[in-house]
Amino acid sequence: MMKKLMIILPLIFIAGCIGGDGTTTSSGQGLEILSFTPTPSEVPSGSSMRLSLEVENQGDTTLGKDKAVVFLIGENLNLADQSGISWSNPEETLYKTFSRDLRPADPNRNVEAEKAAFSWRLKSPTIERGQRLTNSFRARIYYEYETVIRGTVWV
Repeated sequence: MMKKLMIILPLIFIAGCIGGDGTTTSSGQGLEILSFTPTPSEVPSGSSMRLSLEVENQGDTTLGKDKAVVFLIGENLNLADQSGISWSNPEETLYKTFSRDLRPADPNRNVEAEKAAFSWRLKSPTIERGQRLTNSFRARIYYEYETVIRGTVWV
């Protein structure tokens, strides 16, 4: 009985590892930032600028709108600032959410990957005449990702 059990257990383990009934795989690149640009690129003291971000779903599964968030990170960035020393706009938020699901490309139907655009309008800091100030901004995207494997074990 013990010898039969020792032979059956490895077979069950191998069958579970290579069995693939209903298994799907994902190998895409996920979300990719296509562009992140300021308009205008040089901003006078106390003037407005718009940061624009465009992303594309280069993965192979649909990204649900409630599964991702975009964050703006920057030097000298304080949206609530009213003193004029920071990039600001009390009507903005540092994060943005997707307004719709983003579907991946479907080459079989000749459908391109879906894109989403985001923007932030900011007021530049007030600086003295003749001075220059250089600040950097970054956009980060956080989204839910998971890997699931399903298989059938035959005994």
